[in-house]
Amino acid sequence: MLVRNVGMAIMLGMMLWTGCGSDPAPDESVPETTQLSSPTAAALAALEKADAADGTSDKLVTRCLPCNLSMAGKAEHASKYGEYTVHLCSDHCKAYFERDPEKVLASLK
Repeated sequence: MLVRNVGMAIMLGMMLWTGCGSDPAPDESVPETTQLSSPTAAALAALEKADAADGTSDKLVTRCLPCNLSMAGKAEHASKYGEYTVHLCSDHCKAYFERDPEKVLASLK
C-alpha cells in the first residue's frame, strides 16, 4: 500500500512540476474534435515559433501548448487552430486549449 501511495505522489508531483493538470478542471461541454476560429496575428506568431521548435515548419505543433511545450503531444488529442494542427498531451490539455487558445498561446515563454 505504501509503495502505491509513494508512486502516486511521485506521479502527481511530476504532473505539477511540468504544469500539466495545474489548471482548473476542463469544461465538459467542449466537444472532442473542434475546429477553432482563426488565430490573431500574435497567436499566429506563437504558433509559428512552436511549430519550428521541432526543426520543421510544417503547420504541425507536436509539443503540448498548455504544458509550455514541455510535454510531447499525442495525435489522439489533436486540435485544429487556423491552418495549424496542434497535438496536446491529454484530454485535459486539449479542453483547456480549446476553451481559450489565444490565452494559451499568449502564455508561452
